[in-house]
Amino acid sequence: LVEELVSQLPDATVAWARCPETASQAAFWPCIQIGRQLEGAGAIDADLAAALLPESDAPTLDRPERDRLWLHVAVAKALATATRPVVIVVDDIQWADAGSLRVLEYVCGELRNTPVLLIATARPPGPGAPAALIDCLGELARQPDARRIDLGGLDTEAVGEWVDDRSGGTGSREVAGLIHARSGVRPIAEPT
Repeated sequence: LVEELVSQLPDATVAWARCPETASQAAFWPCIQIGRQLEGAGAIDADLAAALLPESDAPTLDRPERDRLWLHVAVAKALATATRPVVIVVDDIQWADAGSLRVLEYVCGELRNTPVLLIATARPPGPGAPAALIDCLGELARQPDARRIDLGGLDTEAVGEWVDDRSGGTGSREVAGLIHARSGVRPIAEPT
């Protein structure tokens, strides 16, 4: 769904970060991915990007409390320098580290007067969801321009149509049933 939305915005610079389940301890990984893409596209001020992005992809904070606020403000300032429409997608934030979630919260509140669209995707939080994720989702929901879209899963018939479309009509009900069962009844996205 997000890929389709982005494809409808041909004049925008798109930066996409994916939060893999296995990298949840990688501090600020989604922020680094997005920063590198926006810097490479020339979409934000190069000097600010250079000051923000670490030489290696593993930033460290010496004074966490002070450095955290500096980082949040610096990211918001860098995004405010966007020279053209920018779409930032942070996919699977349920696996993002707590620091990245805090940056997301802060930046979302600072984007109102910028040409930046921020899209965050997350699975519905379950009973064991991290407090940082719950706090982030709550803060994002409080933003006046935020829109939440809840997606339901596809039924077996819709999965069958999806399989037929991608297989040139050679899919079977058995394959559709297997995909439906293995996907946990979540929406199915086109693999990249």
